[in-house]
Amino acid sequence: MLKTGFTLLEMLLCLILTSLLMMIIMAFYPKLQTDTIQFYQQYRLQETINQTLSGLIKDIKRAGFLANHLDNLKKTAILIEDNNQCIIIRYDLHRSGEWREDKHNLNSSDIFVYRYANNNVVYRLGIPHCYGQGWEKLFDNNEVDVTLFEIYQRAHFIEIRLTAQIKGNHSITHSRIHYVKTENL
Repeated sequence: MLKTGFTLLEMLLCLILTSLLMMIIMAFYPKLQTDTIQFYQQYRLQETINQTLSGLIKDIKRAGFLANHLDNLKKTAILIEDNNQCIIIRYDLHRSGEWREDKHNLNSSDIFVYRYANNNVVYRLGIPHCYGQGWEKLFDNNEVDVTLFEIYQRAHFIEIRLTAQIKGNHSITHSRIHYVKTENL
């Protein structure tokens, strides 16, 4: 006659092994969850920096462009001020043959300014300086603190240094050094 089922000893052994396995899983789950959240925050910070720098990089690559009239260069295409924390970029966005500076209609101006201010990188269109009101923040101050933003002009390229960290979790930080070739200078 065949016996079906488990003996009491087999059941106890199975319960002990299952309990041990569950305790091990429960011990590592919070660490796994914390590591996953930190990985996501690190990835999000890197992507935020990449997206923010993409606009600045495009403007630097365009710096010095002037449609049709190369003899109209009266101002410097790239000017770095405020201890390498502000860059003023000029290029002919509207293909008018000159770098326009219109104080009354800033959107038609060909001047683009980026600077470091209050743990953020800020942007302004149409002004030829690094001060004043009306700057647009490029990072969300509730999420990111920028700890370093510096720009250096080299022989044939611009060096951008940016370091940022997650607000409230200073262990998650990302630094980026990017070199942009100046094509029109």
